[in-house]
Amino acid sequence: MAEVKTKETIPFWLAVGITAIVFLPLTIFLGKYNIPLWVSFIVWAEFFNFGATVKKAWKFILIAFPAGAAICAAGFIASFSLSASIPALAGPGGSGMWGMWVGFGIAVCVLVYIMKFSKILSEGSLSYFNGMTMMIAVLFTNSYPKGDNLSIQVNVIIACLWTILSGCFGLFLGWFNMAITFPKEVHDQ
Repeated sequence: MAEVKTKETIPFWLAVGITAIVFLPLTIFLGKYNIPLWVSFIVWAEFFNFGATVKKAWKFILIAFPAGAAICAAGFIASFSLSASIPALAGPGGSGMWGMWVGFGIAVCVLVYIMKFSKILSEGSLSYFNGMTMMIAVLFTNSYPKGDNLSIQVNVIIACLWTILSGCFGLFLGWFNMAITFPKEVHDQ
């Protein structure tokens, strides 16, 4: 009986290089709307961790990653709101540190606690926690189209949406990477 195997027309290592350079301009030439490709590249790596097919990876990347980012954003919205409304929580030099300990601390507890109720969040914990960490990174590096005259809470929402968009783009990068290998079935006899 013949065994069916998949052969790449373009080697995987070359497809990875092509994928990386083709999309690099999105982080350089879009000005205020630059996409933080480092977020996308991290999610691209998750794509391979979850089986290197959209069918296997989508639920972790399109559900767990945004959930982690959104819970993190809620924590920072609470943090900044608490720091602004309760002067004692503003912390040293008005840094908002004590407010962050309360708001973000509670958000992290909630993030971990609800994992026990969701198979997608627990099995996709890599993506779930990356959603949280990438949200923090995008927010604190100002790697999103920041509104100058908007409240910090609105900017947190924009940073969250930008993180999620960048993460979803990472799923596309994974799919694109595999598609440009132009895999074909070969039969061994």
